Amino acid sequence: MTEKLLKESVRITKKCPLVIQDTTFFAGESFFPHTHDFFEFILIYEGNMQHLFKDESQILVPRDLFLICPEDQHTLRAAPDSGRVSFYNVCF
Repeated sequence: MTEKLLKESVRITKKCPLVIQDTTFFAGESFFPHTHDFFEFILIYEGNMQHLFKDESQILVPRDLFLICPEDQHTLRAAPDSGRVSFYNVCF
């Protein structure tokens, strides 16, 4: 499994209260388990994503939208049946 780092360190400030990223994972890629000090919406628009959150594994499909709260630990990866997953994440 290949772990991806965030494209850039997300810094939410008064001058930049919102960060939007477009991310694609391929089979075998994932984010390492992590937390934030900000909120994050994630919208899946292609493929299936496996989301490990609160000791549960969820499979998310296109048009699924979910919210991550500050201090929530989670992991994202392409689902086993998906060669590629693309999503928008909005940090605020």
